[in-house]
Amino acid sequence: MAREKRMRRKHTANAQIQILGLTKAGSSIEVDMYADGEKLGRLVIDRGSLKWFGHKWKNGRRFSWSAFASHMDA
Repeated sequence: MAREKRMRRKHTANAQIQILGLTKAGSSIEVDMYADGEKLGRLVIDRGSLKWFGHKWKNGRRFSWSAFASHMDA
């Protein structure tokens, strides 16, 4: 009987969580996103906004929670 091929994971995520209570300034969640071992970017979630840093971006793209919600509802 032939063995089934194992599907390799294409996407992975590594998270750094610095939560003292997300209500405090400076606390955030950072998630590094990878596809096939290559870094796609970093998502930073904090109390005021989301910020996406592409793999070659020095400055991230910032989304307020209201803007993010309206974008996801569209």
